Amino acid sequence: MNYAQLFNYIVEDEKVIIESAAAKNITDLVIPGDISGIPVLEISNDAFSRCKLLKRAIIPDTVKLIGDGAFNECTDLAYVKLPCDLERIGDNVFSNCRNLDEIIIPESVKEIGYEAFYGCNVLRELIIPGKVERIKERAFADCIRLSNIVFLFGDCDLGFRAFYRCRSLKSVTMRYETKLDFYSHAELAGVREIKVRIYENDDKYIEHKVFVPTDELKTEGYNAIHREYCKLFKDGFTWEGYDKAYSTLNDIEKKIDVSAYRMICRDGLTEEMEKDYFTFLKKHSKVAITQFLDYNDIAGLEVLADTGIITRFNIRKIIKLAEKMKRDKCKEFLVEYKNKRL
Repeated sequence: MNYAQLFNYIVEDEKVIIESAAAKNITDLVIPGDISGIPVLEISNDAFSRCKLLKRAIIPDTVKLIGDGAFNECTDLAYVKLPCDLERIGDNVFSNCRNLDEIIIPESVKEIGYEAFYGCNVLRELIIPGKVERIKERAFADCIRLSNIVFLFGDCDLGFRAFYRCRSLKSVTMRYETKLDFYSHAELAGVREIKVRIYENDDKYIEHKVFVPTDELKTEGYNAIHREYCKLFKDGFTWEGYDKAYSTLNDIEKKIDVSAYRMICRDGLTEEMEKDYFTFLKKHSKVAITQFLDYNDIAGLEVLADTGIITRFNIRKIIKLAEKMKRDKCKEFLVEYKNKRL
């Protein structure tokens, strides 16, 4: 086969490096494992970027490195087969691949890069393998139809706004021992269901449904429901029971957490209870602002902004407080909110 019709390549140090597409109108890409007996090991940065007619890409298992932006803005790309030993999915590799509806991330992957899948509008489900150690900033931002994520690892460095504006995200499944600071990130605030897997061995596990973040999940940021609060729901969780139990809490910080979470998850929320939650947050607004800054909790700040507790009259003072407390992510959110919405 004349591979020169598909891509340009060089031979260097006994390996083939795919450098670029031979033409931007390429529609089907099948990269061989070797060319003239020399293995294909690398795909260069931006190699197939903006090949807007490309629909399918098969990458052989020989490839060890896919460069940053390699398939960036391949807007028709619907199917990709990644190499089984790939360790890193680079920055912007599949950003704005708006027709990519499925991706199987190899079990060998340890890092998912900055905006790697940004704007993959039709991607619906995602399984993050157990060896992933880092998901960089905005890796899956604006995947607006992503509804279900399964994390198979026990721990991971989750970048800021890794799932930003994933508005359809409703279900997250994780291991019991997972430590992810989800709720210091606004992007997962709309999740209605968290499933926790307790593994008996590598293959068998028991899966429990938890409808709100609990201390058992070891989340470090948005501690909306505390261990003693969850004891009220030993026989099963209901939003009605949640709202009734709210009145039994005495700790102001816990009531602030609960109120803010309920203003995000409004399933079954009556007008009367919504008024109660809002009134409580407004009455204790100074404590709430300081508390959310202390937690580095952007989701909580968003609630205060969306309900009109943070306004153009007090936001400058809050930004200064964030700066004083060295809460850079909160400050970034507040400045962006001020510039775009106030």
